[in-house]
Amino acid sequence: MGESVTAVESWKIVPTAPLSALAAALRQAGQLRDANDERPPAVLLISDGGENVADPEALRQAARDLAAEKSALLAVGVGPSAAHVVTVELDPLTVPTQLGSHDRLRVPVAARTQGCRGQPLTIELLWDDEAVASRVVHPDDPGRRVRTEFDTQPPGPGLHRLTARLTLPESLGGSSYETATIVDVREDLLHVLLFEGRPRTESAFVARAWRGDPRVKVTQHLLLDAEPDAVTLTAADLPDWTDYDVVAFGDVRRGRLDHQVLELLADAVRERGVGLLLAGGQAFFNGGEYARTAVAQVSPVLFSGARPAPDYQPVFLPTEAGLQHPLLRGITPGEPDGAARDNREEWALLPPLPGSARLGPPKPLATVLAADRDEQPLLVTHEVGRGRCLAIACESTWPWALASDAGFELHRRFWRQLVVWLANRRPAAWVVTDQPSYAQAAIRAGQQTVQIKAGITGLAALTDRPRPDTLKAELTLRRLFASASAPTAGTITPVEPQNATPQVSQTAPSDATHTWNIPLNRRGDRWTAELPREENPADWLSAGEYELEFVVRAGSDLQVAKARSRPAAGDSSAAGGEEHALVARTRFAIIAHDLERRPPTANLALLRQAAELTGAYGGGYCGIDELPSLLQRLAATDRRRRVERQVHCNPVAQHPWPLLGILAAALGLEWALRKRAALA
Repeated sequence: MGESVTAVESWKIVPTAPLSALAAALRQAGQLRDANDERPPAVLLISDGGENVADPEALRQAARDLAAEKSALLAVGVGPSAAHVVTVELDPLTVPTQLGSHDRLRVPVAARTQGCRGQPLTIELLWDDEAVASRVVHPDDPGRRVRTEFDTQPPGPGLHRLTARLTLPESLGGSSYETATIVDVREDLLHVLLFEGRPRTESAFVARAWRGDPRVKVTQHLLLDAEPDAVTLTAADLPDWTDYDVVAFGDVRRGRLDHQVLELLADAVRERGVGLLLAGGQAFFNGGEYARTAVAQVSPVLFSGARPAPDYQPVFLPTEAGLQHPLLRGITPGEPDGAARDNREEWALLPPLPGSARLGPPKPLATVLAADRDEQPLLVTHEVGRGRCLAIACESTWPWALASDAGFELHRRFWRQLVVWLANRRPAAWVVTDQPSYAQAAIRAGQQTVQIKAGITGLAALTDRPRPDTLKAELTLRRLFASASAPTAGTITPVEPQNATPQVSQTAPSDATHTWNIPLNRRGDRWTAELPREENPADWLSAGEYELEFVVRAGSDLQVAKARSRPAAGDSSAAGGEEHALVARTRFAIIAHDLERRPPTANLALLRQAAELTGAYGGGYCGIDELPSLLQRLAATDRRRRVERQVHCNPVAQHPWPLLGILAAALGLEWALRKRAALA
């Protein structure tokens, strides 16, 4: 202490880290060792519990590491009490990292809230930033955990970001809190439901053709309608249509199905993209039972009450549109896969089809793929909503399989390509980042990187798959202007990355400023990238919003022009007017946290949780007002302990030459004394 006050030229607190990182501090404290290589018996942490860099789970893990070392965490909380501040802490989502595209997923969402007693809190579940379910919960006790659970299904194959969002009511500020994870949805088998009202030879042959394809899994549901007093079935008695890629609807009596069942089937086609095959023959198309049902609304043809002549046995002939359609291309023997040529003469050699129905007029947007010699439609399709529906008049295609070996092969390929096309699994590109937002200070300090994954799905289900060497992928990073979601203290002039030439994209949004081509690392049909790259300075990623555009191009064998795919991560669609290209986009934000403008709210609950994890070794939590008594207890506690060590010494073995020197000196001294005393 000095006796006088001395003025200094400048007084400034210089932080040693870009932001507070409690987890890193605990890890460093746990690594300390004394002269005897002993671990610290306790770590004293005085903080408000606000973890600004790492995830809150990192602090809890650091406390677990201290407990594993038998060290105590003595946490002292600084900040307003829970009764005067609203805090929300969402638990990390615990879901499988890999799913099948048809798997049902139960997502538990839990949060610890303070200051929200009796208030309506809205919890939402989002796939790729699109809300799919929501609930309102009311915490009935201060500090109580709120829990709920959602039952959901992934939107399609690819990597998807699953997010749980909790929103406060306007009376509490209306803030939103999120926790997210990345789920890898794998493309599984094509699930086909063959729905029949009676056993038919045609169904047996078709099911055999499908089961021979390793991509297809067939489930047969036989609904016998021979009983005149058969009970009308409801949705609870039947399978869920959305569990299947394709529903093949055969000869089923209308009276056996409740009207809601058919409405759910039509909704599954329009909303979920389920493929619907109408193959019920004369009883289905010409009986008049389904003319005013929901199935008629999604059918590509109108239902006609006029039955064909008893001897009506048409010959199946592709139309001009059918010859170009992927459903019929490459089917006839000797025809290369994906080829489009006039092979109607070969189709004409196949046996005629007895028992065929007479389809009604096609709807305006429908496409006739095959007809008889009188141009009466036999195979008609159209797209409705997100799904496809196909009507086939042929009730007996099995004579093709019995006519010859070539006919058997044609029958097999026809039904397999039909179900693959109905499943509507077109190739789709996807791109996703591991987080929706990143802290700018953590990026610049090298504590965090933007991990990017991208790829394409749907190639396995194509009948004309592209060669791997024809796939060319590009990843472009586009920086947008800073927005309110990423506040900055001022305009930051970016430092352009090395080996990446900024360019203004002609197709970029009007708010784009710069673009960079990002190098990709390829592994099969997936690509990865990381930002910032090692050779680039970290500060070129300035605060603001960024867009990633992933483009995959292939040769002419990948037909994706004007394709509408099921939603995947990002905005996946065909490039505007550009053939043979798949495009996916996603956005992420880099946020410049202004700690001075943040509300002074402490996360004391997180601090308490971390301290309690070391309770078995003396750890605990207290408020800042209890710090003096805590220090007194620490000072009064003698943590020294007696250490005994056994030391074994063998001078002859360890120090032979000094001992010989001492022995020689003693002998010389003894000789000198004897000589002096005239004893020698």
